[in-house]
Amino acid sequence: MLDFATREDKYMNDPRAQYGETVKVSSTFGDPSPSTSSMGKNAIGAVDGKEWTNGHQDIGFDWIEFGYARPVQATEVRLVINDGAQALTKVELQDTDGKWNVIWSGLSDLKDEKNGPRTWFVKTFDKTPYKVKAVKYTIANNVEKGYKTVDAAQLVGD
Repeated sequence: MLDFATREDKYMNDPRAQYGETVKVSSTFGDPSPSTSSMGKNAIGAVDGKEWTNGHQDIGFDWIEFGYARPVQATEVRLVINDGAQALTKVELQDTDGKWNVIWSGLSDLKDEKNGPRTWFVKTFDKTPYKVKAVKYTIANNVEKGYKTVDAAQLVGD
C-alpha cells in the first residue's frame, strides 16, 4: 500500500480527475437559514484547507453536491472529508439528463486519516454508460458525533 504522501500526490496530479466547480449543500454551520445555492463554496476547487462544515452534529442527514465542468463517463469519485468519514452513507451520480444514480450506499468503513493531514474517501466502479455531470454525497449525522467537514471533491473519468 502506498504511503499517504505518495497516494495523495497521485490523486492531486491525476490528469483524468477534475475538481468540483459548483456546489449545493443541505446546511452549513452557523447559518440559521440555510440555502442550497453557494453555502459550501469553501469546498469548491482543489484541496486547499478551506472547508465546508455541515450544520447538524448528531441528528438527521446532510448532503453536499458537486457540479463538474466536463461531463465524463466516470470510473471513480474522491472526497476529501477531514471530519466525518465514517458518517458517509451514500454516493449518487447525476447524468446529463438530470437523473440521479446511486453507485454506493451503506456504512463507510473508512477511518479518519492518521498518517496525513486529510482523509480521502475513494469509490472506484465500472465505467458508467452515461456521462456524469454532478456527484452528491450523503452524511448520516448520528453515525459519527460532531460536525463533518469537506475540503474538495474529484470526479474521475473520460
